[in-house]
Amino acid sequence: MLPLTDAEREELTALLATGNPLPEKWLHRLFPNGRKAESVGKEYRLIYDGKLTREEVLAQTPAAPWQLVRSFCAERPHPDGWHNLLVWGDNLLALRELLADQQGPNLLGTRGKIKLIYIDPPFATRQDFMKDKEKAYRDKVLGAQFIEFVRRRLILLREVLADDGSIYVHLDTKKGHYLKAILDEVMGEENFVSEVIWKRTSSHNDPQRYGNVHDTLYYYGKTDSRTWNPQYQAHDARYLQKVYVYHDERGRYRLGDLTAPGVSGGVTGKPWRGVNPTAFGRHWRRPPSELEVLLKDGRIQLKSDGKPSINGYKLYLDDTEGMPLLSVWNDISNVAGISAEKRGYPTQKPESLLERIIRTSSNEGDIVLDCFAGSGTTAAVAEKLGRRWIAMDCGKLAIYVAQKRLCSLTTGIGTAKKDDRAEPERVEDWADHLKGVPGVLLITEKARKGECDVTLDLLQDLAALVSKHGLLKQGAFLSLVCPEEKLLYIAS
Repeated sequence: MLPLTDAEREELTALLATGNPLPEKWLHRLFPNGRKAESVGKEYRLIYDGKLTREEVLAQTPAAPWQLVRSFCAERPHPDGWHNLLVWGDNLLALRELLADQQGPNLLGTRGKIKLIYIDPPFATRQDFMKDKEKAYRDKVLGAQFIEFVRRRLILLREVLADDGSIYVHLDTKKGHYLKAILDEVMGEENFVSEVIWKRTSSHNDPQRYGNVHDTLYYYGKTDSRTWNPQYQAHDARYLQKVYVYHDERGRYRLGDLTAPGVSGGVTGKPWRGVNPTAFGRHWRRPPSELEVLLKDGRIQLKSDGKPSINGYKLYLDDTEGMPLLSVWNDISNVAGISAEKRGYPTQKPESLLERIIRTSSNEGDIVLDCFAGSGTTAAVAEKLGRRWIAMDCGKLAIYVAQKRLCSLTTGIGTAKKDDRAEPERVEDWADHLKGVPGVLLITEKARKGECDVTLDLLQDLAALVSKHGLLKQGAFLSLVCPEEKLLYIAS
């Protein structure tokens, strides 16, 4: 579609305001390639200047081969040869290359394996975000340009996501409502799972308006088959005081119903210990034989006459995992200035937030993808939780911060404790090691533990790996980072 003139834009705005179907000439003007289906029936779409079809996005986005910048160890941490990947460059081009690999030789081994995507794209804030007087990234893509910027990446993300995968899109209040409509279009409205409100701070002073203290995460599956591992949070203190009001030698408890609605003709409808549930129009939730076991275990409260109370099932607080997570998360704080995990990168998200998402929607060994990696929180948490990961960012500062973070991880999530790994594992002179060209960072468990001896055989294997996958541009260089005592000199 050709760009609209000012006069056309005014006419289109007036037509849309009427709520009536667009005239045929406008359908042809907006959809010259026969996209009338977007305006037919009960479907709805955001219409804006510069919007491409899914087919046009896939056809017009060129693939950009990834380059290998650093390898910290050529020994592979997974039997299938997988390496975690940190990619520097335009994520649109990098995602197109990833899709091309999935559709072709699958050299990276991601076909059907990316089970979770989390993205935290720019929020169209009109700001330059700084770190130590250096520009971290610009957030000045606005209006329809911003919507299409994110939409094109969402189209590619859906394509690379496994059929049983999930995607979380992290947004604020400025553009979330627009991108919810885009997500319904790209992912399918039927695949919408939840809108999560994250209360990132307890207070915020916004003159002449309500204080803005939350972000929004839109959670979709690619299909209705997706990983779901229930997570829990601590019960609210007021809830505990109101509900768990009883105590005994075993601990704090509340009372639950031993019966269920409806009369049963089976064993659960028979009297037990002098109490007939059918008198109340109900039946026992468990057979009398199981109720006897609960009674002997002290889990049923008796009335003064020695008979069991139908509302006398003791439910102990210590037996619960907590409160199942709701759609409002108010128990995770943002990364504050005094936080032990703060990396000095603007808009850094807390590790606890990503821990919750990764634990819920992936399993150990699954691939987690974040194409707006920023300070590397997603990759760091995925590494700690035993997931494989791919992280992408176009910012030089982001890649620097992420590399340094990934190669000096502590074992805990969001912890301030001292790094408890072996001394040979740590590399101090990062300023020298992290200079280079955009590309891919490979990290293995052996390297992190300081167990990788750099031998001639290892270098030959690494050279073969680079050659096989075409990961290094002609004239570019390849280097290893390792403790000096691990470098074994071999005479030629």
